[in-house]
Amino acid sequence: MIAWLLSIALLTGGYTQPHRLWVAGGVSGNTLWVDWSPDGAWIASLSNLSDIYPELLKIWDAQTGVLVKTLSVLPFTGSQSQGQVAFSPNGMYLGVALPNNFLIFRVDGWRLERILPVRCRLFCWLPDSRHVIIQEYTSEARASIWRVDTGEHIRTYPIDGSRMLAVDPTATFVAAVSFNGDLALYRLSDGGRAWRFWDSMSAAAFLPNNQALVVAGSGLHLVSLSNGAILQTLSQNRYEGLALSRSGRWLIAWFRSSTRPVMELWDLQTLHLHGSVAPPQPSNSFYTAIAFSPDDRYFVTAGYYMQDWEGERRCAMLMWETATLTRLPQWFDGHQDTIRALRAVGSPRQLISLDAMGEIRWWDIDTGRLERRASMRESVLCAEIDPVGELAAIGKGPNMANTVEIYNLATLQQQIAVQMNVLAGVNRMAFSPNRLYLAIGGLAETRIFDTQNFGFVASLGSANMVRFAPATPYLWLLSSSQTVLRAYEIGSWQLTAQIRLDTSQIHSIALSRNGRWLATGTQEGLLYLWQFPSGRLQAVAGVLGSLVALEFDPTSRVLVGSTRNGVLCFWRVPSLELLAIYSEAFIPFAIHLLFDRAGRTLLAGQQDGTIVALRNPYPPHPADVNLDGCVDDADVLAVLFAIGQTGEHLDEDVNWDGCVDNQDLILVLTHFGHGCE
Repeated sequence: MIAWLLSIALLTGGYTQPHRLWVAGGVSGNTLWVDWSPDGAWIASLSNLSDIYPELLKIWDAQTGVLVKTLSVLPFTGSQSQGQVAFSPNGMYLGVALPNNFLIFRVDGWRLERILPVRCRLFCWLPDSRHVIIQEYTSEARASIWRVDTGEHIRTYPIDGSRMLAVDPTATFVAAVSFNGDLALYRLSDGGRAWRFWDSMSAAAFLPNNQALVVAGSGLHLVSLSNGAILQTLSQNRYEGLALSRSGRWLIAWFRSSTRPVMELWDLQTLHLHGSVAPPQPSNSFYTAIAFSPDDRYFVTAGYYMQDWEGERRCAMLMWETATLTRLPQWFDGHQDTIRALRAVGSPRQLISLDAMGEIRWWDIDTGRLERRASMRESVLCAEIDPVGELAAIGKGPNMANTVEIYNLATLQQQIAVQMNVLAGVNRMAFSPNRLYLAIGGLAETRIFDTQNFGFVASLGSANMVRFAPATPYLWLLSSSQTVLRAYEIGSWQLTAQIRLDTSQIHSIALSRNGRWLATGTQEGLLYLWQFPSGRLQAVAGVLGSLVALEFDPTSRVLVGSTRNGVLCFWRVPSLELLAIYSEAFIPFAIHLLFDRAGRTLLAGQQDGTIVALRNPYPPHPADVNLDGCVDDADVLAVLFAIGQTGEHLDEDVNWDGCVDNQDLILVLTHFGHGCE
């Protein structure tokens, strides 16, 4: 009798959030804007992965660089993403301008306070922190003032600030740079224009003395506030933007040379160039925004795929010390692109992560401390890490992966390169649990290689996904048509079982450790649990949003899944009873899920390069040494044979005191029979 459970989860809030142990924030994609809170506590960034994904509002702890919160904000459906973030002068609010609306977040708790129904290009807070002026996203030159606490529209001005808006410290004037580069000064009292500067300008900022502006574009100039006359020209370079520190002493202006972006730091007390920096290698990247800390000691830069100053990676956000123009690498040191592979390895307990740019990180699972980093300097379309963390297989190609390279992770030396069918390409790869084989699945064929001498072993059918069963001698292939799951015996590579799927497009597969269950998740959010080897459908469940990742816990009694809209679900196996659901657990969504060996920690790799470690709300019993769901003779024998061993993270050290002794044996005997049917 099929246990049919269709538990559609309504994302209406009210769900508790999982306990996060640590977060390594990723900065994948393009960072559109960045701002630093007036109290110096927070940095807000607005970024997008691509035009097909929502834009991401990220809040960072400015003291540590730790990612505190990620919010998904839906942009205007257009060919190019754009937006702006800025804290109010009193630090109470964070404004987010998007082409379809204006969002106001309360900094205390980061809850959405209000949505203003106005399409926005840019905006600027007024000094009272109660009003904003918004350049509207229309074909007309129109800017409007709104009251943020009530959402009231105050007035509209015929102002064109398509490229820049700034309000002076006394809220008397607004400076606006039009789409054509015209700079004009307007009176806030009636919207009348006080004066107009020439064209080819890109940005302007009011000096704290309220007597002059600094403007950038076709040169870098100090301009009189009273009549728009040039007081002094600092440089004749053609600048793309500028940022002024809160004290008014430091000015950063940036431009592009013929091959790379250049950032200049000016001391406005002496009116001299303090220094400049540019990437050592040619780059087509550029800056989008820069923000100073309130004390002027630091600044953060945002951009489109900025290349690291060591030339090893590209990144969208960098932290700098102002006086020395020195980059501070400990900030924003997470992955710079989508996570392609995750692997938890034994002692010491480490997590190895690999991203789409070939960047590799080794993390301490318990603390999240970054212990090592390296770079393959390769663009990676798909990847897999072997069970002990010694080898990595990466798929490369211009549009699809048609070459697989195998690397030794200790030395980053390439072991072998495998050329696959150029037209069909590689979809997925998998190492066998004993690490003896590597399966490379493609739309033309699946190839099996011996990882000892990297010799070719066998050729199987085409595959959209490949997975080795964790503790059983089978390799599973999902056919390229996604209608048949086939199991092949490892070694003989003979077809032993197959399951015909009368389901929609499959996005994820998971195999239980005990070899009894196979789970598949579909684009429509349906979850199917199948028996093995009979292929009988056991149960069905469902959530809102396509299931992009699935994983069984080590006991095979709990199944966890993540959806494209960031929901995390836990189901009981085999009934698929919904145990827990966490809305917005991952924003953007997690594409990799795995448990550590003990089953205490759930690890997730996200689309934006963020890695999250969560406490498993349904951990295995500590006395269940072999994680089979039952405390029995096997667990007693395991502890007996290990008595006297010392060290961290020993499986037999069930009370986690660093030593396997009589106390561990007593704990197992006390709970003997727990979980056994």
